[in-house]
Amino acid sequence: MVELFSPFHKVIRGTVKVFEEVWFGYFYLVGLREENQRLKAEVSRLTMENARFREQLATHKRLKALLKFKQTLDEPAIAAQVVARDPTGWFKSIIIDKGQRAGVQLDMPVVNWQGVVGRVVDVSANYAKVLLIIDQNSALDCLL
Repeated sequence: MVELFSPFHKVIRGTVKVFEEVWFGYFYLVGLREENQRLKAEVSRLTMENARFREQLATHKRLKALLKFKQTLDEPAIAAQVVARDPTGWFKSIIIDKGQRAGVQLDMPVVNWQGVVGRVVDVSANYAKVLLIIDQNSALDCLL
């Protein structure tokens, strides 16, 4: 009797085994898909965090260079930030966030830790326009 049903048993068992493999393979792939999505989200988060850290490091380096530069100056300096650039393109100029109230005066030199940037060509109470040294209308006296 066992000999009689043995071939059918093998066929049924083989079919069940194929379905088991497909079924478990499907759930394995679903699990991999979910893990893949989670890992992609983590990579995106870490990429953004890395970019923030790189920007903080660059800011730290700039501030360190500025501090070192400021310590070499004999005169007191006024720290300012660029708030606008010349939109026309006719002049190479910038607007800084310091003006007469901070002590900025017409024709003052503007420098950074890398060297001469330009000179103040217009001053208001809280802002100043700086003509950059790279402008064709700019001139700089110097001694070598």
